[in-house]
Amino acid sequence: MDQYLADTTEVAWHLPENEGQTLRGFSCLKHRQVTLTKIATHLLLSLRHAGVDSVIQGHICGTSADQTPALFYSQVTPNAVISCFNSYLESLGFETEPVAPVDGVLGSLLVPRSERIHRHFQEMRAEIQSLDANEYRDVYNHHNLLTLYTYLVLCLATGHRPVIEPFEYLRDFDLEAGFVWICDKVVRTNHSSRVVPLCQTSLTQMLRYIDHLRCLKEKLMPSNSTRVHFIEGVLASRQPLFFLFTNSDPQSLSPQVLKHKENFIGPLPQNWQRHQLRSTFTGNAWDESINAFMGHALIGVGPLSCTSGYSFAHLKAIGHQVQSMMDELGILPFGAAPYPYRIEAYHPPMKQEGETGRRKRAKNRETSRHIAIQKYDQLEIDHKFNCVDISSAEQYERTLKDIDAEIDG
Repeated sequence: MDQYLADTTEVAWHLPENEGQTLRGFSCLKHRQVTLTKIATHLLLSLRHAGVDSVIQGHICGTSADQTPALFYSQVTPNAVISCFNSYLESLGFETEPVAPVDGVLGSLLVPRSERIHRHFQEMRAEIQSLDANEYRDVYNHHNLLTLYTYLVLCLATGHRPVIEPFEYLRDFDLEAGFVWICDKVVRTNHSSRVVPLCQTSLTQMLRYIDHLRCLKEKLMPSNSTRVHFIEGVLASRQPLFFLFTNSDPQSLSPQVLKHKENFIGPLPQNWQRHQLRSTFTGNAWDESINAFMGHALIGVGPLSCTSGYSFAHLKAIGHQVQSMMDELGILPFGAAPYPYRIEAYHPPMKQEGETGRRKRAKNRETSRHIAIQKYDQLEIDHKFNCVDISSAEQYERTLKDIDAEIDG
């Protein structure tokens, strides 16, 4: 893992001003009851009004990672922090001295070296290219490696967290507008789902992956109807988008599955892409845009509230920064160029087959409730059965059991 990470360590450092110097500078205000708490509050508000990134604010004001989670997975240099603090002092009329360059970094140590990221993606493309997708012995391995490559590109472009069934269904993508809906975290107070723009590299890679699935379905058509049916379900948004072929049934991606693919995807923790993205955005994007992009702005809160003036244009702007990062890292789309086509609109099946949705736990309760009511009505007519109002999930399940017992009796 050491070859992926920069040869730097987190350094111990301090700002050029101490409390005594600050209080002496405010000595002319001694009759106004100036305290360190008021000075700290003024410092924080001034940095916010100046548009300083929340990560740099946290380092200057001593905020903990519990209060500002971005401090944990953002990497900044001490010189950037000291420069912002000196700007604040100069705005108050204090004189500052030039600061000598400080080696090391602050915050996350999981941001890989740029040249190592470039080499790693280059090695992955070479390994996929070494397989002949037209040879039966390589068909499944080629699909598995291309799926992993597409997944990594999308994670680096969107900051998707490592979860079971990532980028769940194809219908979650709007490939014409260049957006994807992501739901990779559930919190107690609200849903943290979000809409994220797709940079050009990730959009092209996604189109090539979908075209790969269509071609793969044609190759397997004569010999393996079960897997062909599964791929058709993927393209129709009835099955998870990303899956690997195994000796048994197709297997959806999950953190546990990816853990066994480290020889291809690398040994870094599976959320290293979020560290890379947040460090790239630090000091280069508006805080509200970063929070909306990274999934820290909950629905109805901050930039995603009903009264916010935030728009998709702001998200598109941060998407351009992602594309610039992709270009600097040398990450390219891979796979055969897709034919132009339009993804058909998703139409849910008329009859629900068992359980659907994430982790196969959701039920079509409304349909079951109507069935129960119809059965009760029929029993009331035929057997003088006492029909009751059915208004809850628990009630209709008890009703179904009662009906079955009555019929069996």
